[in-house]
Amino acid sequence: MLKVPEALQKKYSRLLINSEFAPAQYGNCRKWLRYYLDFCKKYGYTYAEPKSLGLFIGKLKEKKQSEQQQVEAKMAVELYYSGIQKPGLPPQQVCKVQQNYGQKKDSCAWNIAIEALKNEIKVRHYSVKTMKAYSLWAEKLRYSGYNGFGGGYLKPLIDAEAKRFCSQFS
Repeated sequence: MLKVPEALQKKYSRLLINSEFAPAQYGNCRKWLRYYLDFCKKYGYTYAEPKSLGLFIGKLKEKKQSEQQQVEAKMAVELYYSGIQKPGLPPQQVCKVQQNYGQKKDSCAWNIAIEALKNEIKVRHYSVKTMKAYSLWAEKLRYSGYNGFGGGYLKPLIDAEAKRFCSQFS
């Protein structure tokens, strides 16, 4: 069974407190979140992908879970969705960008992207060394001179730019 990372547990607990769930239901909500994340990992779905919720509920029906349990699981996972940023939408977080030490204006977007990378690595339970290596390469990309920002959002790398960047450090 998947162990939910501590940071996610804390964030989900804050969401539970601000939700319509009664405190007696918090344990069940955490259980359904853990089952959902485990389901996504086992079957290769993205944790933030809303279509995986329907598949998860289908799996609960297949396992002969009651209608009430299915509704409770759906509400618990929807609460989880409310706490994560949807892909393709602008970041909801406001960063204070400091202009000292030659920091660029778009460092806020980089910080958000690197933090999202770290969170995804934690959710997938990769090793700490993997997280450090991925973060290091993201930082190298950040300072490599690649200007992939348009309107504050990270622009996807095209193949030629990615090859240029990778060949520079290998």
